[in-house]
Amino acid sequence: MGMVTFYSRKFGERLERAGVRGEQALAMTEAFKDASGEAEITTRIPIAWAVANIKTEISGFQAA
Repeated sequence: MGMVTFYSRKFGERLERAGVRGEQALAMTEAFKDASGEAEITTRIPIAWAVANIKTEISGFQAA
């Protein structure tokens, strides 16, 4: 999975231009940033688990 660059300042500025107040824009930006980071972690763990299982299966075939 590729990394996506998140420009929090640009995101917050866009919210403010749309009429969201400064503190609320900052809170929404931080919430989005946190949620994006959590989403990446939850996708990496199953992938790492799958890779480990595949390596185990390959080792079993090579030993046979």
